[in-house]
Amino acid sequence: MRNEVAAAELSSAEAILSAQTAIHRLKADYFHYVDEKDWTALAALFTPDATLAVPLWSKSKPLNQAIAAYAETMARYESLHIGLMPIIELTSPTTATGIWQMQDRLYELVEGSADRYRLMQGFGRYNEEYRLEGEQWRISSLVLLRTRKDQIETVTKV
Repeated sequence: MRNEVAAAELSSAEAILSAQTAIHRLKADYFHYVDEKDWTALAALFTPDATLAVPLWSKSKPLNQAIAAYAETMARYESLHIGLMPIIELTSPTTATGIWQMQDRLYELVEGSADRYRLMQGFGRYNEEYRLEGEQWRISSLVLLRTRKDQIETVTKV
């Protein structure tokens, strides 16, 4: 009996670790696709009924509107997004929540310059919900909360 309990606990721990690892990869892909401006691949990371909310928008948006808004906003920037210290909690075998600390840098070319950029450096966190669809974890809700935003007038691209 004792070995059966230990095996069940190990199996459960392995399942939790497997789900958390998959969600970590999901968020890494999110940051990569935003920075690469791959909007089709980005959209595929979300459930079809996902909602997204970021500080630039007055209210949350459904997936198709959110991806269009991302594309429009990010068109003028080179970006670098970093996610840190995730807290992933499985709320059921097919749902989870996550909190990610974040930092991003958005570089906007100064008009009339070939190598001078305005830099916006932001800090905050993502609060997210995930859902397992088939064998893939997907983001079903994303809320970005900014805690700080620094504007640096100009930097030179190396």
